[in-house]
Amino acid sequence: RRTQPSSVYLLRIVSGVFTWLKVGYAKTLSTRVGQYGLHSGSEVEVLGVNNFNTGAEAHKFEVQIHNQYKSHRLPSTLMKSHHTRSGYCECYPTEITSRLQESINGDLKHD
Repeated sequence: RRTQPSSVYLLRIVSGVFTWLKVGYAKTLSTRVGQYGLHSGSEVEVLGVNNFNTGAEAHKFEVQIHNQYKSHRLPSTLMKSHHTRSGYCECYPTEITSRLQESINGDLKHD
């Protein structure tokens, strides 16, 4: 299943007065964002994309990022009110935008 070319992405999402970051991987980003169940009027901005030959490679890279930043993750209980269908577990505060952008671009640093 993870044999198709895929990307790891960093999004900034704005819904009402709340803004957060979302890291994930997908074969088709627009399809994946549609699966989140974001509220009508939410704005999604792509801040970074790293392309991989296979979904398996993209998934492995995504897991590395989540492991690196797990102490910064926003609570899934909070995010379920914004991601009504999926994608609520890998969300982060905007304060770490530049660090996540560096990581998505392939420059994983330890902190």
